[in-house]
Amino acid sequence: MNYSGLKGAILLHPMTPFKNKKPQYLHHMPVFMSAGENDLLCSPTESQRLQQLLTQADGDVSIEWGKNGHALTQKEMQAAKKWYHDRF
Repeated sequence: MNYSGLKGAILLHPMTPFKNKKPQYLHHMPVFMSAGENDLLCSPTESQRLQQLLTQADGDVSIEWGKNGHALTQKEMQAAKKWYHDRF
């Protein structure tokens, strides 16, 4: 994938899209992730793995953890909104 057109990303309960590939160098691209500690579809381990992959690719990764499962919460959306306004 080519990330050159992106200025940042908001990833809500993301899963690692490509199991055997590493992302390109992200050039300090800001990335916001939200994840649930009790998410049955995307485990905390999977979220941590993606965070690590993006950080190793030089992404500026922030992660918001909630006690919830896979459902989005108002708290996550507020955190994503604040993250966006702080950076853009």
